[in-house]
Amino acid sequence: MADHMEAIRQLQAKAAAVEHRGASVDERSFDDESVSEASSATSSYHSHHDSMSISGSQTKGDSENFDRPRKPFDLVSKETRTVMILRYLMLVQLLIMGSLFGYGTFVYVDKAKENDPSIDSNLPAILTAVVCVCAVILLVTFLGFDYMVEKRQAIVINIATKSSAIVDGLFPAQVRDRMLNVDDSTGNLGPPQSSADMSNGDSISHLSNHFEQPNRNKRLTPLSAMAAPQGLSVKQFLAGNEGTLGAASTQPIADLFPNTTIIFADIAGFTAWSSQRDPPQVFTLLETLYRGFDEIAGKLKVFKVETIGDSYMAVTGLPSPDEYHAIHMARFAYQCLVRMKRMTGELEALLGPGTTELGLRIGLHSGAVTAGVLRGQKSRFQLFGDTVNTASRMESTGKKGRIQVSQETAVLLKNAGKSHWLKSRDELVNAKGKGELKTYWLDPTKKRRPKATLSTINPGVKSLVGARVNLKDNQKLVADKPFDDKDTRLIDWNVDVLLHHLARVISCRGRVSTKGSLVNHSSEVPTLSMAIDDVAEIIALPPFDLDTSKFRRMRPDVSTLQQTRADLHEYVSAIALMYRDVPFHNFEHASHVTLCANKLLNRLINSDEYETEEELHNATYGISSDPLTHFALVFSALIHDVDHTGLPNAQLVKDQAEVAVKFKNRSVAEQNSTHLGWELLMDKRFERLRKNIYQTNVERKRFRQLVINSIMATDIADRKTNENRNAKWERAFNKVPKAISKQGITPMQVQENMNRKATVVIEHIIQVSDVAHTMQHWHIYRRWNERLFNEMHNAFKAGKVAVDPSTNWYIGEIGFFDYYLIPLAMKLKECGVFGASGYEYVSYVLKNKKEWERKGQQAVQEMVALFKELDYSEGSDFDSFATGESFDSDDLEYGSEK
Repeated sequence: MADHMEAIRQLQAKAAAVEHRGASVDERSFDDESVSEASSATSSYHSHHDSMSISGSQTKGDSENFDRPRKPFDLVSKETRTVMILRYLMLVQLLIMGSLFGYGTFVYVDKAKENDPSIDSNLPAILTAVVCVCAVILLVTFLGFDYMVEKRQAIVINIATKSSAIVDGLFPAQVRDRMLNVDDSTGNLGPPQSSADMSNGDSISHLSNHFEQPNRNKRLTPLSAMAAPQGLSVKQFLAGNEGTLGAASTQPIADLFPNTTIIFADIAGFTAWSSQRDPPQVFTLLETLYRGFDEIAGKLKVFKVETIGDSYMAVTGLPSPDEYHAIHMARFAYQCLVRMKRMTGELEALLGPGTTELGLRIGLHSGAVTAGVLRGQKSRFQLFGDTVNTASRMESTGKKGRIQVSQETAVLLKNAGKSHWLKSRDELVNAKGKGELKTYWLDPTKKRRPKATLSTINPGVKSLVGARVNLKDNQKLVADKPFDDKDTRLIDWNVDVLLHHLARVISCRGRVSTKGSLVNHSSEVPTLSMAIDDVAEIIALPPFDLDTSKFRRMRPDVSTLQQTRADLHEYVSAIALMYRDVPFHNFEHASHVTLCANKLLNRLINSDEYETEEELHNATYGISSDPLTHFALVFSALIHDVDHTGLPNAQLVKDQAEVAVKFKNRSVAEQNSTHLGWELLMDKRFERLRKNIYQTNVERKRFRQLVINSIMATDIADRKTNENRNAKWERAFNKVPKAISKQGITPMQVQENMNRKATVVIEHIIQVSDVAHTMQHWHIYRRWNERLFNEMHNAFKAGKVAVDPSTNWYIGEIGFFDYYLIPLAMKLKECGVFGASGYEYVSYVLKNKKEWERKGQQAVQEMVALFKELDYSEGSDFDSFATGESFDSDDLEYGSEK
């Protein structure tokens, strides 16, 4: 355990180091001259801090492999220097022309009057020619000067436009416009930067000196006068009053708005979902959702305040008063729910399984709020007050997919004639810091109930009966379809992942010469021998190739591979049909394994820790450079549990099942899945698909070997297999070969040792992906753990296994953590290939074990009680986590009670 805790401490140290580096980047400043030049042409709001937020930074490795982007103010500085040079050049030319003209006009004429014999008769012509040439040069220089000034101004305006777009999202339009009217003598926005400045009478803030004095002839409202009796109120500030701030200019810009409604919308399940995704996928989801919410807000008089992580905060009733602020916010909340459901359905094909299970948990509360500009290094428009806190409690105590409103908001809606939108919550809500509160569920789609009359009842009954008949017929038709909407989305997502990697295989193959004889795809053998006998100690990966390495980061163009997409779609659809309808080892679980394997591959492929592609190739033992290996891994993850019956191998062997006899009682389920997946690929329908995957016998052998080794590595129950796997790890990473300990090691021996390590890492990628739910968020772990318990419970209930899983489930999970999961995660970290991801997996598995030790017995009791109450039909895939009955919040924290 000490080693595990040390791993956690190392992870925290790395995170602290990354944070420190980020801070050091933010503290850099630009050249004063470039900033002052830019400030002369645009607002002084675009100061040092904003220029940093636009420019960003890059690592040394990126600069050597890719073009380093120029910072905007660096461009301004460069153009400014050019303009200054041209300006001085024109001045020099004017001096020369003036000197020549003065000499020719006065000196030469005086000498001519005195009949000086030294006068050259050609001198006037020469001087005239020189002046003409200088005039031409001056004209060209002036035109160049004018062009460079316009170019510099275009750059400055471009920067100002982008900066203004950023400011638009932080402040109301009126606040933004007034904040840009800063004092040219200071050129800064924010409080004093030193204690000395703070002591010179302006102790409140330095920012307010930049704003104009309100019109004293205009009356303040009583609330505004109480909020800021000596300074500028938000209402006046937003109203655009003119003047000059005097002694009262040090007061903050704040005001009290008595009639507002605030919304907090949190994405339930986001923390668990994001733990399975890469950072770009996480931000793709958030940007897509928030962009949709912003569009709705713009139509309904809703002002977006900010987003905090996966929480969206907005308000109605400010900056402009709104009599119907509660109604507008209610409609906004409902439209966000509808938009969320639609967008997650569309995004699941891009972001993977589980995306549609995300939902919004929304809370509304109405009341007075203090609003204003919170000034400082990063000025923000903020809301404060008890109304904000209560709205947050409405969200946190709500439920996924529902809108909870407070008593105050409900009263406003009832007064506006919208009582039919509300349904009183059965129980009181215990809100932190508030005690028990009466709340309501909001549904703006509900209509007013019409008055019941005989003429409306009788026709209605007849029509309802007909509707029920049609509904049953429709349900029957839906049931006859092979795939539901969820399966269809999973199939499309798997196709996209496979196509992404296959496109790189095709692209790289076109840039290198193929080696080895070509495969006769029309005569390939459709069967596979005993896969377990074909597991290789070493899989030979291609050596580093400089020509193809530059294309590793390029996103492949899949638009030209529509036929390949169609072939993949047909294959994946056939694989989905081959999965049985069992709670755990089903097509959804295979998609989850594919998701995790793809995430690990992306972390490995897109690593920025190395300066050159060759260094990355060597550090990952050649895995990062071979697209065929990437495709083989996600392909293996997809088919690794095909036709799984929901019974462990030991039970299949004990029952002498047909597959156990066929595969000689060794890794029965794994060999069966490998056999079926490969046999389907060898079908004549997929001859074109095989041509895209491999063309030579060398490629075919490597692809086949990768698939066999990967799927066979998922058998974690066979003791002999585990012993061989551990021995391979020792030989690859801990035991130094004799040849290496001697001098004169050959390049072939170096490549062999690299391939040995690559083979072990590939097997560990698929192993970790197969049990990745145990190394992710506690919510994900509980969800899949319940499904596995459900599967074993069904087998026990059907008499297929003799032992009730509940008798040793708690102890068995602890042993599984200690003897398999934690050592596996530690190996992922120790192999040194995955960087911070290795620490991430170790951290999660240790936390989940700790939580299971604390909550596992209660969890088992809940699962036992749940399955005793429900009458499961054969093959049921009931999942209380998916339906949100057991857990409906992603606010589960380690060390906290449920």
